[in-house]
Formats: sequence, C-alpha cells, structure tokens
Amino acid sequence: ALRCLALTEPSMIMEYAAELLQVPNDPIRYEVLSVIERMPDPTLGSELIRLFSGAGETIPSMNPNVLRINTVRCLRESGDESCVEVLVSEVSEPNPRNYLHGLIVETVAEIALRGDDSLQERTVGDLLQSFPAAVDVSGGDKEILAQELRISLSFARKVHTALIRLSGRENLPEPPEEWSQRSRSGYLTELHRLLGNG
Repeated sequence: ALRCLALTEPSMIMEYAAELLQVPNDPIRYEVLSVIERMPDPTLGSELIRLFSGAGETIPSMNPNVLRINTVRCLRESGDESCVEVLVSEVSEPNPRNYLHGLIVETVAEIALRGDDSLQERTVGDLLQSFPAAVDVSGGDKEILAQELRISLSFARKVHTALIRLSGRENLPEPPEEWSQRSRSGYLTELHRLLGNG
C-alpha cells in the first residue's frame, strides 16, 4: 500500500512522514525515505538525524548501514546546520571502503553550502580531518595493497572535491598518487596553508 501511495500520492506520505519513520520496520522506512529524497523537507531534519544516529542501536534495524545510507541521501537536501556535526563525527576516522562515509562527505558539503560563512569554514576544517589513513605499499601482497591505494585515493578525491565546493578554490592541489605517510602529511600541510586551517 505504501509503495502504491509513493507512486500515486507521495504528498500523503510526506504529510505523515515523521510518524511513519517511527514504525520499526526497515522496508517501510526505506519507502518513506525514498519519497523524502524526492520531496525534500527541512522540517524532517531532526527525525532523519535521529534515525541516522540510532540505527542498529536505539533504533533496531536488520541492516543499520543501509538505513543510514538512505537517511543520509535525504539529509543532503533536508538536513540543516544541526546535522553537520553528527555526520562529520562519523568520518573523523573514515573507512574508504564504506560507501556511507563517502556519501557523508558529499552530503555535509551540500548542507554547509546552504549555511552561512561560519558553517562553511567549520565544515572545511572538519573535512580536512576526514582524509583516509596513509597506505604503505612497501610490503605485503602487491595486488591487495594496490587495491587499498586505489580505494583510499578515490575517497581522498571525494574530500578534495567537497573542499573545492565549500571553499570556491578551484586551484586546490589534487591528492598525490602516492598516499604514503610522508606524501599524505605534506599534502595536508599544503591544504591547511591554502585554506587557512592551520
């Protein structure tokens, strides 16, 4: 019934979205979240961040990561300044393999762009802390290490893109192809210098 309404009367779902999101059922939540993603509503930000924060803990879920991914997709347009701190804390030690973490980087940039200069500056500072750890390719399985390097660099480029959007600085240097401790440290030092965060 909810799927039919999502196709024919999505505004009816939006009218009761906050209440429906409290139903302890993942498929119902996913259906409601898909409608919110299409029809953003900033008044739902607090309910969405409640879902994100509690997924798998205070809010039982069969797949907390998927619930959080769907929630973050909605926060991209429906989230506000109060959501940013919760989201960036999730990527203070990012897992480049987790799709959710890359999505959070993109989402906080979009939310911050709707805020004032102070929010944007704080978010730039937060994102500078969300670059992935260095990858030591000097020992171990070369194929596995090469894959780790690709994944980490892909995540680093997401952060780089988010920083460009927030700062308006198109000339920010790209992450180095070698993501060793030394090159990573040098790169971050340069970014801090250019962005005035250190």
